Amino acid sequence: MYVMAAMAGSVRWVYGATAVTQDSYSPAARIMLIVIAVGAFVLWPMVRLSQAPPRQRVLTSVLLDAWVVAVPVLMVVWPMIYMAGWPLEVVLAMSLLVLAWLVLISGILANALLGGRSVVFTEAVPAALPNRWAWMLAVLLLVLAAPTLGLVLKAARARRTLDMHTAVPEWLELLSPFTGVLVVAGRGIAGPQHLVSIVQWGILLGIGAVGALLWCVAWGRSRSAKSVKGWTEGDSTLPPSA
Repeated sequence: MYVMAAMAGSVRWVYGATAVTQDSYSPAARIMLIVIAVGAFVLWPMVRLSQAPPRQRVLTSVLLDAWVVAVPVLMVVWPMIYMAGWPLEVVLAMSLLVLAWLVLISGILANALLGGRSVVFTEAVPAALPNRWAWMLAVLLLVLAAPTLGLVLKAARARRTLDMHTAVPEWLELLSPFTGVLVVAGRGIAGPQHLVSIVQWGILLGIGAVGALLWCVAWGRSRSAKSVKGWTEGDSTLPPSA
């Protein structure tokens, strides 16, 4: 429903223009993708961390969440080849940006939700995640650090010169899903102004690699918790041998 609302808003903006062309849809498409990114990378973890953690199969629950988020977002990205005239390379890079940040945010959520599995569930007192505000703060710092630093650099450049286009390096803007959309899809009223460079591909892959590392940590914690639970619930007073 969130994605559909974002699409409806962008389509209404396009049909309000004097002439509907591929170039006129590009700015609306970028705004739509940024709005969708807010839902995927801020509202989703916020909702998940506001709920009681799953009682079992925490990693599976997070993976299902990520799947539900990824599918409609990618269904919005790929039609840009025809609707906005984006090159295939740009659409692939945008898909990688979405998937890389989904892996990263879901890895954070997996570790956060694993921290709440030891809470006792009762009907009178709902289970709560310990330090969930800290996990949400970490998510906000990840997605907002680069845009905030970019604004600071632009403000500093504006005091010395009117040229602010080179104040923020592109590698910094790629470190946020919001400004990353503008780096990949371009700015202004036209479509993408350039293809994706090797450095940009590397940064996007690096973001996904960090997310994969977080998933490895979550998987290790999950396996360790299962081993401890099996030992404490067993009949033997000694830990199981290797």
